[in-house]
Amino acid sequence: MVLQLARDRTGVPIQIGGIGDVIATNFGATATTATGAVNSNVVRMFATAYVHFNLSGTVAATTDTLLPPDKPEFFSVPPGTTINMIAQGAGAGVLGTLYITEA
Repeated sequence: MVLQLARDRTGVPIQIGGIGDVIATNFGATATTATGAVNSNVVRMFATAYVHFNLSGTVAATTDTLLPPDKPEFFSVPPGTTINMIAQGAGAGVLGTLYITEA
């Protein structure tokens, strides 16, 4: 699938064409799944702490893709995808939050 960025009125590509629903999920040292399936082809993901995630529907592991904190990234995903995550570090309780914004 080729991702086409939206363009502004002058024809310059922009990062996002709109802002849709936000799925906010707390994560910790135990693998967890986002609280809802994605209903869009593109998502913006922003984490408050280092988090490993996958889009495969399998349990997340610390060998999955790493998303650093405070660095939003955009991903192309098929609608219906569930996002699984686990914190990079050890510790008890909530270690961070992953915000998934549908575009």
